[in-house]
Amino acid sequence: MSRPQTKEALTLLIENNYDDLKGLIESSSLEEQESHFQFFKDDKLKETHYKRDENLKDVLVHLYEWQCLLLSFIKALREDKNTQVSFLPAGYTWKTYPKMNQAIKEKHQKTTLEEAKRYLDDTHEKVLNEIECLTEESLFEKGHFKAINNTTLLLYVTANTSSHYVFAYKKYKKHLKERKAHGIKE
Repeated sequence: MSRPQTKEALTLLIENNYDDLKGLIESSSLEEQESHFQFFKDDKLKETHYKRDENLKDVLVHLYEWQCLLLSFIKALREDKNTQVSFLPAGYTWKTYPKMNQAIKEKHQKTTLEEAKRYLDDTHEKVLNEIECLTEESLFEKGHFKAINNTTLLLYVTANTSSHYVFAYKKYKKHLKERKAHGIKE
């Protein structure tokens, strides 16, 4: 799918991808939602997230925390478009963010699946509200914000909403297929 060119198209993409994810989750049993991913220890899957996320809750808190980062980033940019704020929290870089992702998982070990769902619903709505307050220029023009001079805010928004929802959808769908392939019933 091509990148959205308007706020309306962006909002629609985000909502559609979120609805797809929520629909997949809601169409599965609570046992499926709470079960450990079957591919968690699969050595053939090299991506870090396959080793990190053990269950749906881990995926949802990952999305939630990244949306919290996005909301903080947007707030800082809206307060001063010339700010040099970093998207990532202090102590992390784009080379070390996998450590941050692991810290997110560890932070949420006592978070329940139901809490994770509520947290994500909350940040999802907050992000949509922030998008509504942004101008088309602030979302789509390169160089509109000093902190992201070489790219657009759209990139950060889509990476932490619609694209992240697709990532989560595919991962959870893979989990459900793996359960079925191994003969695990609800």
